[in-house]
Amino acid sequence: MITKNATYDLIATVMDNSKEKDWEKAKHEWRVTSYYHMIDARCICGHDHINHCYVIENQLSGKTLQPIGSSCIKKFQSNSMVSEMDFVTRIGTLKKAFDQHVSYGAVKSVLNQELIDFFDDNHVFGSDSEYDFVSDMIRKRKEPSAKQQKWLNSIIFYKIKPFIVNLK
Repeated sequence: MITKNATYDLIATVMDNSKEKDWEKAKHEWRVTSYYHMIDARCICGHDHINHCYVIENQLSGKTLQPIGSSCIKKFQSNSMVSEMDFVTRIGTLKKAFDQHVSYGAVKSVLNQELIDFFDDNHVFGSDSEYDFVSDMIRKRKEPSAKQQKWLNSIIFYKIKPFIVNLK
């Protein structure tokens, strides 16, 4: 739970690194840019024992603040920051999954249409049919056939994985 002092410390730190000097305006300068997992980190608000750490960047100055926990990101009361937090968490989870050589099932649980669209925007897929196929597969509840699984594994491990692993 974030205390009033932690909330004050969060706002003070963000304000010290913002161009605007009014919180309601300054909080819109920031966006969530990345995620990492660290055991017992200390949030910029002073809260100890956070494990899910985020980096936020000021869009006007380029300054970054980290680590910041998900509860503090929610203090910005910004739907776009919460969406960015979800997105970078999924990217970070995929990176970790690929580092650990996990199965298709673990990868599928992280994939959503937003990520599939991101991959498509970054030309990860070789064709529209690959994009359509992966989009269909992540929506299906039943297991893919052997032929579908082979094609899906090929796309995930030979196209998506190299892209994610090399993403900064």
